[in-house]
Amino acid sequence: EDGLEVAQDVFNMASGMLDGNQHMEQVNWSLPLEPLKIVLPLWLGLRKNDCHGSKLRIFVYDTGNYSAGSVFCSAGQWGVEVAFHRYFAASACRTEDPEEA
Repeated sequence: EDGLEVAQDVFNMASGMLDGNQHMEQVNWSLPLEPLKIVLPLWLGLRKNDCHGSKLRIFVYDTGNYSAGSVFCSAGQWGVEVAFHRYFAASACRTEDPEEA
C-alpha cells in the first residue's frame, strides 16, 4: 500500500471518471455506486460524519504501520473492525484526549 494520500488521490480520480461517464447504461456496466459514494469516502477520510448528533467521544489509537493494509482487509473477515476504525477516525465523535473519551 502506498499510503492514505495516494489512496485518496486514486479514489478521487476514479470517482471523477465515473461521474463524467454518461454512457454506463449503454455499455451495460452495472457497477454498484453506493460503496463509492458513501462507504469509501468515510474510510478514506474524505467525508466527515457528525456522529449522528451524539455527544459521544471516541479516542482512536494511531495504529501506525499496522493499518497499512486496512482497505484490503475491509473486504475480508476483519471488515467490521476496519469499518469501525475508519468511521471513528473520520468522525466528529473523535477526540485526541483519551481522558475525554
